[in-house]
Amino acid sequence: MFFEEENLAVEIFDVLEFYHNNVHNVGARAFHALSYRIKADTDISTTTQHFRVGNGSLMYFPKDCAYRRASKNEHSIVIHFALYNHDFHEIELCSPPNRKEIEPLFREILAVNNDPHGSGLQKSRIFFSILAQLRKEKEDGTRNPCMLGDTETYIAKHLSDPSLTVKQLAARLYMSEVTFRKYFYQHFSVSPKEYILNKKFEYSMILLNTREYDIADIAFLSGFADEKHFSTLFKKRYGVSPSKFYGSL
Repeated sequence: MFFEEENLAVEIFDVLEFYHNNVHNVGARAFHALSYRIKADTDISTTTQHFRVGNGSLMYFPKDCAYRRASKNEHSIVIHFALYNHDFHEIELCSPPNRKEIEPLFREILAVNNDPHGSGLQKSRIFFSILAQLRKEKEDGTRNPCMLGDTETYIAKHLSDPSLTVKQLAARLYMSEVTFRKYFYQHFSVSPKEYILNKKFEYSMILLNTREYDIADIAFLSGFADEKHFSTLFKKRYGVSPSKFYGSL
């Protein structure tokens, strides 16, 4: 992952400021890009990835990556650069909690780029300061969640898939399961398996309360293997079967 790699050899080409309020198909480009969206209501999609991008989002785009961008009132600063010692092939999304430290760095690198006397060395220093902020440990020892990419969004999108596994989530980020579990727990304070199960139960409760679905359909839509498995886990968690819970509504 780009956001997790600590040994990068880069050459910065340009830093640009954009205001977008349109839909645009961006073709494959011969450079990498790191963008910070000061303000955004944007969808980014490729044939294999989809991202919902909001204020304060940071994104990495590999070279030769074509994508579709649908923006509403977007204001962004984008760094275009060459990367000489690594190949990354997927877009990565990060919503850093320390945006108050990161946004001024993007504004600074833009100012240096627009200054006729600004140097490449200055831009490189700021570029690596941005990456350092992303890897900075918080006071409690946990790290910023950028290495988790769009995992939370991906889980929500695939919640009804009973084959969704921790191994699959780790593989998407080119991590071992052990590493993925560690970072996930640091960020969410719960294991990825328990997080997924919690989300499945949250969704099943929403469906139960609509009174529009039978138990088998709720089990299927919530991503459980079958009605029996759903009922067993539901009773274990809530002390009552889903059918009795349904009847008490």
